[in-house]
Amino acid sequence: MQFKVVGKSLILTDYSHKITEGEGSFDTVEITVPKKHDDCDLSMLDFRFSETSEDGENSAVQVLHHTKCDEKYIYLKGTITSDFSAITGKVKFMLTGINDKNVVAKFQSTPFTVSDDISLASLPNKTTAEQLFNQTHLETVKAIEAAERAEKASQTPAPAEIYPASCERLGGVLSGNDISVSDNGTVTVNSVNGKTLGKSVPENAVFTDTVYTLPKATANDLGGVKVDGQTLGVTENGVIYAKNIQQTPIYYSTVSEKGWYRFCVIPAPRTTNNCLIGISREFNHRSPEVYQISLTSAYKSCVMKVLNSAVGTQLVTKIRVLMASVQPESHDTYLELFYDFNEENPFIIGVTSFASGGKSPDIKTIPLVKSENIPENYTATELNLST
Repeated sequence: MQFKVVGKSLILTDYSHKITEGEGSFDTVEITVPKKHDDCDLSMLDFRFSETSEDGENSAVQVLHHTKCDEKYIYLKGTITSDFSAITGKVKFMLTGINDKNVVAKFQSTPFTVSDDISLASLPNKTTAEQLFNQTHLETVKAIEAAERAEKASQTPAPAEIYPASCERLGGVLSGNDISVSDNGTVTVNSVNGKTLGKSVPENAVFTDTVYTLPKATANDLGGVKVDGQTLGVTENGVIYAKNIQQTPIYYSTVSEKGWYRFCVIPAPRTTNNCLIGISREFNHRSPEVYQISLTSAYKSCVMKVLNSAVGTQLVTKIRVLMASVQPESHDTYLELFYDFNEENPFIIGVTSFASGGKSPDIKTIPLVKSENIPENYTATELNLST
C-alpha cells in the first residue's frame, strides 16, 4: 500500500472494502513524507504507523524505517502484520513522528473500511487486483496533484487593493469634468475654471506671479498699521482693541434685606488695583441713588473715594474692600456694599479696571450675594457714603 502526506493529512488509495479480515497480502506499506513540516526537520524523527477502530477499543502499531531521504521528501517503509487486518469495520490510519518520547508530528487519514468476510470469494483474482491497483494508483496521483495545486494556490498573494488618493496618501484617481485620460493612461487638462486651453486662453499667454506690497499708513494716506502689543492688541480675525482697560460685565440684581452684599471679586495674584466702581440703585421703594467711586490699592494699602454721587434717598450707606492680611497678592480681593433697608430694590453695578498690576485674570463683577462675615485672615477697609 502506498500513502503520501500532503499538508496535515495522510492521503491513501481507496482500498476500502478491498481488504478483509485476516488479509495476508496486506503486508507492506510505503509512505512519502515532506522533509519539512512547519519549519520542523522530520528526517530526525522516528515514525510509527498505527490503525485504530472507530470505537477506539482496538488498535495496532508498526514501526516504519527510513529507506531514503532527499532534499524534499522522506521515504518510509514497513512490514504490516495481520494484526492490522484483524481490526474490522471503520478504522483510521495515523502516521506519528516521535522524538524520544514526544510526539512532534501527526498525520491522520480519512475513515477506512475493513470487511469481516474471510471467504476466498471476497478476494479479487490477479487480473482484477492489477486493474484495481492501476485504478487506485491513478486516483491517488490525481488526488495528490489536486492537493498540491490547492496548497500552491493558497500561497499566491491576493491582488493589491488600490485606495483612493488623498492629500496625505498616494492612490488611485478618477478624471473629472476638465480632465481626460487616453487609452494608454495619458492625463490631459482640457480647461481651467471653464476656460478651454488653446481657445479661451491664448496659446502664448504668460502666467506670472503678482507681488503686492502694502504701504504704511500716514496721516493723509490709507495703509497698513502695526499694533504695539502694549496699549493695542489685535484678535485672530484682525480686529484691533485697546489693552489694559478691563471692563467687567454689568449685572442687574435685586435685594430686599438689610446687610452686606458682595458684588465683585478681584482674583489673585494682583499687586496693585486701580478701579472705577459704578453703583446705581433703581427706583422701586424710595427714590434712586447713584455713586462713582475710585479704588486704588498697592499691596496692603487701600484708598477709596467718592468721585460723584446723585442721591434721592440713601439706602446704600457703606462699601468695603476685603483683603487678605497675609500675602494679599496670593489671595482674592472682594468688594461689598451695605444695604440699609428691608424692602426690595434693584441694582445695576459695574467695575472698570485701569492699568492694574500682576498677572491675574480679569476682575469679575457678580450678582449681589449676601455676605455674612469677614473671612478668616482678612481685613476690611470701609468707606462711609453717608451724605
